[in-house]
Formats: sequence, structure tokens, C-alpha cells
Amino acid sequence: MSVNNTPQLSPQRGHPADVPRISFKLVNNRGALVTGQREGLLTYQHGTVCDDYFNNNAAHSICRVMGYSSAVGWRHGLRYGTQQSHRRITMDNVKCRSSYWNYCSFSSTNNCNHHEDVFLTCRPGTSHRHGFRLVDWRGATAARGCEGLLLYNGGTVCDDHFNMNAAHAICRVMGFSLPPDIETV
Repeated sequence: MSVNNTPQLSPQRGHPADVPRISFKLVNNRGALVTGQREGLLTYQHGTVCDDYFNNNAAHSICRVMGYSSAVGWRHGLRYGTQQSHRRITMDNVKCRSSYWNYCSFSSTNNCNHHEDVFLTCRPGTSHRHGFRLVDWRGATAARGCEGLLLYNGGTVCDDHFNMNAAHAICRVMGFSLPPDIETV
């Protein structure tokens, strides 16, 4: 049985305190973090990511979540021997309909072998200008850690279908950590 997940919610679903940081990392054949524009084994919560449904949108969105500007490329395979095969496969069926993580879903169960593990190369730099701004009651940029009105390219953001997934993605894009709570009026 496959369990379909949204990456920002825990098994208890829906409680802001339960929302974990998205923990993707790129590691080399010794398990050390990869920096710069070098290929690495893509890991999620210390396990590997299977290539089922993985595409360029998934590659770009995951690179952005890790703080890079975009993906240079990706491939799959068993390239790191035991450094790779001793890990659990923690993510499968990564489906992204856009190149932003809030448009992605995945499964925490898998039907994979390690020859399907994803290797990813990300481009250093920051993502393009996002257009989001958080303002206070005067219209000035809200102080860090304070609530405010969310604007996108100068206009307000409607709350229809807005959820913790969207809040988390926007906060990350704006350089904040996890959103504490959403309040709609």
C-alpha cells in the first residue's frame, strides 16, 4: 500500500508544531555534504530518494528547497556502493507538477532498489526574486517574527485553498523558518 504525503506535514497532519523542516541533503561517496555545483546522492531524512516519477520539476524544486537557484541535472543509479545501499529508501513517487516544492507529492513507502536512487547536481545562488512581501498595518515591511498581511507583486493573497503547505513554501522562499500558524479572517 502506498501512502501519499505532502512534504510539509507530519503523520499527525495539520498541527503547526508537527511540521518538520524539509530535510534534503546531497552527500558524496563518503557521506559528507556536497557543496557548490557538484553531483551528490540525494537524501531525505538520512535515506535515499527513488527515481519513480522524478522529473526536472522535482529536481528544480528540491534544489530550491535546499537553498540553490535551480537544478543543473539529475540521474539515477547505484554509484556509491555501501554508502548508498546501507541507507533506507525514504522517499518514492516524487510527483511535481511545477518546479516549486508546494506543487509536489511523494510516497514514504517504496517499491525501489538502490539502482533507482537519485543523484542531483544543483546550481549555487539564490532563487529568482519571488514577489512576496509581508507588511504591517501601515504597509511597511513587517518586522521579522511578526505577523502581517501577505502581498504578492503588490496585491493581496486570497486565502482560498491556502494551507500550511503554501504557508511553509512561501516562508521558505522569503527566507523565514517555519510559519507558526495561519490565521484567516
